[in-house]
Amino acid sequence: MDVSRNLFGKCASVDDKTGVATVDMAGLVRRLLLFDTYTLESIRLKELPHLIRLFGYDGLMTLLTSKVLRIYSDAVTIASIGQGPVIERCRRRGNLPLGQYDFSNVRIADWEWYITDNLRVLDSTEGLDSYKCYRLKKVVRSLLAMPTADVSQLGVEQLRVDLTNNDPAIKTSLAWTLSKKLGTSVTPADFNIRVHRVDDYVFRAESDIIERFGLAEGDMHKTVERALLAVGGFEQRMAEMQAFSAISGFPSDELPILTEKMRFLAESVLPGLQEERLQRVLKIRGFPEPDLTDRHARVDAERLLEIRDSAEFREFRDWLSSVANVSDSEIRDRIASLQARISGLIHSRPGSDIRFLIMTGIGLIPGLGIPLGIVDRYLLEEVIPYSGPATFINQMYPSIFERRDADECGGSLEYGSL
Repeated sequence: MDVSRNLFGKCASVDDKTGVATVDMAGLVRRLLLFDTYTLESIRLKELPHLIRLFGYDGLMTLLTSKVLRIYSDAVTIASIGQGPVIERCRRRGNLPLGQYDFSNVRIADWEWYITDNLRVLDSTEGLDSYKCYRLKKVVRSLLAMPTADVSQLGVEQLRVDLTNNDPAIKTSLAWTLSKKLGTSVTPADFNIRVHRVDDYVFRAESDIIERFGLAEGDMHKTVERALLAVGGFEQRMAEMQAFSAISGFPSDELPILTEKMRFLAESVLPGLQEERLQRVLKIRGFPEPDLTDRHARVDAERLLEIRDSAEFREFRDWLSSVANVSDSEIRDRIASLQARISGLIHSRPGSDIRFLIMTGIGLIPGLGIPLGIVDRYLLEEVIPYSGPATFINQMYPSIFERRDADECGGSLEYGSL
């Protein structure tokens, strides 16, 4: 399917105070002409009376049954839930401190009721008798377009990936948000922000926007929150495009995010850039470029293939795509820190035995086996987190290269000392 021939998006806006919908009727007609299918992202089905006025009852029924015009109606969004008992995990932990965020997909609890309630807009629509109203409601309900996946869940999962990777779109979105708040132009170069993952759901943002722009702590929190929600809204829109196999329009405040995201993705997949990043990381780590012209140099092909299939290398390759805007010191800390080295030891094959012995040994202490077993697992998996990039750089990469003397079959090249 050619997604460029299908369109997904709104054609109306609703006044927040009056609740009155304004529909771009001319734009709607253009979309029906230009695209094979137009999936109308409806606002509580408020467009229906306008569509009846424009096309008539029979005309609207024809458009709907031909599936040239499709309607999508759902109350889903990405919300910040860190400061309220929205779901069970929030009630258990309490409110997060300022500067920490938890994002989740939020949707209407009863979709059937939601659609039934929204269809009541047809009850008072001019030109519809009770029979036509009943038939149109039945057709609209039966033909409502539903995505093949939960787009809000896909969106929030991608937002978490963006936050984990400190996607450059975050700074772009925050610059846009600050510009609107302060009434002056702010660029990503005017401030710093770094997001740290606290756990599976919680992220902590560190920035200097309080010092640079004189914001109060509460204003800082809300400003960063709005910027991150804008990134989440963009990711949900991308998820909708994927789910409906259609292109979508982007509001003006999302265009800078789109531009930065496309630049970031384009750079991430260019093979030359990936090679340059690998060379940079190796240089920071202190590994010289291997001299493979030496007639005694060898590359362990089996080891190379083994590494390619490892979880550590897959994690390293994903991480490598995100280091364009990371400083040398941050890279050095990631791949050469004591924590990373200990992690590499513990999570290596011998480390598995060490971990087993520690856990079973502690488990032999009378009365303390279960509590200390849990604490021990937390120590090994959380306090000393597993680091794929560090393990690859510190242990795997050097093991690829071997050097053999002319008269010997054995002997390995020590390629960088830990």
